[in-house]
Amino acid sequence: MTPLLAESFGLARPAGALVVKVELESPARRAGLAAGDSVTAIDGAPFSHFSDLLQRIAGRTPGTRSRLELWRRGGTHTIWITLSEQPGSRFPSPVATAPDWNDGLGLSLGELSAAARQQLRVDGGQLVRESSGPARSEGIRAGDLIVAINEQRLERVDEFRRALSHMPTGQTVALLVMRDRRLAFVPIRSSARPTSP
Repeated sequence: MTPLLAESFGLARPAGALVVKVELESPARRAGLAAGDSVTAIDGAPFSHFSDLLQRIAGRTPGTRSRLELWRRGGTHTIWITLSEQPGSRFPSPVATAPDWNDGLGLSLGELSAAARQQLRVDGGQLVRESSGPARSEGIRAGDLIVAINEQRLERVDEFRRALSHMPTGQTVALLVMRDRRLAFVPIRSSARPTSP
């Protein structure tokens, strides 16, 4: 959900998950979700990015009944949804967390599981768990996907570490960032030499 999308749907702030498509014969369709709905909370807990919703659903077992709060046509609504098992998946965790380390950019990253890549329709990348320092100053935030550093595509966190370790302290790097299905390069100047965890 971007600020412009939030404005166009009449939301006070850009938070939540905007429904773009509802699959036939899915729990979402049976619950009454529709394209254009903005899901803002699950079981009373609000969230700011669609990846947060994925993480909360991932820890629940099929058959769990959950309450979704959503914004539809200028008003708030509440619906109940019963989760079901996805083919070939038993709600795996979308992110395998990596140990904290000082990358000099202010990023804490997690690796996407195969199921999460399929859900997000991406081949690779690292999910931003937390953003601080230079990365935050340049607008990178939790929920963004780091797809590449300069021209190097990223599959694993250790590839990101290796790429940074070969760059001098203070050098500006270009991170290819995906947010809401849009890609953009974000230049960031490293404030410290990366260190191993």
